[in-house]
Amino acid sequence: MMKTVCGLLLAGFSVTAQTATVPLIVEGNAPIVELEFRTAAGAPRMARFVIDTGGGSFILGSKLMADIGAQPAAAVLKSGEGTFVPLRPMVARLGDMELDLSGVRIFGSPGSERLIPRNDAEGMIPARILRHYDVVFDYPGRRFTLSKPGTSKPQGVEFQTPISDPAGFPRIEAEIDGKTYGFLLDTGSSFTMISRVLLETWVKQAPPWPSAIGATGFANMFGGKMESEALMLRIAELKLGAFAIKGVAAVSRPDGTYEKSMSRQMTALSPALWLATSCAIFASRSTMRPRRHISCNREPRPIRTWSR
Repeated sequence: MMKTVCGLLLAGFSVTAQTATVPLIVEGNAPIVELEFRTAAGAPRMARFVIDTGGGSFILGSKLMADIGAQPAAAVLKSGEGTFVPLRPMVARLGDMELDLSGVRIFGSPGSERLIPRNDAEGMIPARILRHYDVVFDYPGRRFTLSKPGTSKPQGVEFQTPISDPAGFPRIEAEIDGKTYGFLLDTGSSFTMISRVLLETWVKQAPPWPSAIGATGFANMFGGKMESEALMLRIAELKLGAFAIKGVAAVSRPDGTYEKSMSRQMTALSPALWLATSCAIFASRSTMRPRRHISCNREPRPIRTWSR
C-alpha cells in the first residue's frame, strides 16, 4: 500500500534537473550549445544557440520558428538591427534541464534562419537567462554547465562581478596602463571591443603599442565602413586581479557604443581571452540586486588572431 501511495505521489510531480552539462562548441570565438524544442507533432527539434552574455533577448531564427510552430505575441517590430516578432512563451531544454525563461523577452527573426553570419547557429541565449543559474564555460574541456544557484562549488580565483538589472549583463574590472576600467563580459563577441576615444589615447604611448587601421580576422565581425575604418591596437598588458595578460588585441567601436547603452562602460571583453580557461559565473541573490563573481582555474591567455 505504501509503495502504491509513493508511486502516485511521484507521478503527480515532475522532477526538474538541478544541473545540465552539454558539449560546448566554439565557432568564430563564440560559445555555442544545442537546445531542444518540440515540433507541433511532438518530435524533438535540436537547434544551435550562441551564448551571448551581452545579449538582451532569447531570439529564434525563422526556420526554427516554423519548425516548432512558435506563436506571435504582438506585432512585428522593426529596428536598425532588423525585423523581430515577439513570441509567446515556449519550452526549451538544455540537456535534461528546462530553461527558466521567466522575465526573459522572446523574439523571432522572421527574415533570417541564422542570426549571425559568422556562426552556424539558429538562436541566441541572453544574459537574462543565465542570471538564473551558476554558469560554467569550460573552454579547454569543451563543456558548458548550468546549475541551479548554490548547487555547484566555486573553484579558482574570484573576481567580483556586478550584474546589471534587469538585463543581467556581467561587468568585470581590468587594469590597463595603471588605470582601472569597467568591461562588459561579452561572450557573444569574437574580439575585444573598446571605445575609439580610449584606444586613441593609448596609441600615443611611449614606446608605442602596435596599431593598424582596418579590422581583420575575428575583429571584423560585421563588415562595412565601421570595420574598414576601425582602429586595432595591441595592448601591452591587461591585469585581471592576480593575472597579467600580455599582448591583448582590441578593435575600436564608435564613441557612445558602450558609454550610452548596454554596459555603460567603454569596453567589451571578448571570450578570446578565455579560450584556454575554465571560467564560472556564480549567482547569489540579495534583496538589493543580484551579484555574481567569476572564478577561473587557469591563467587566461590571449589568442593570437592579429600578428602585427
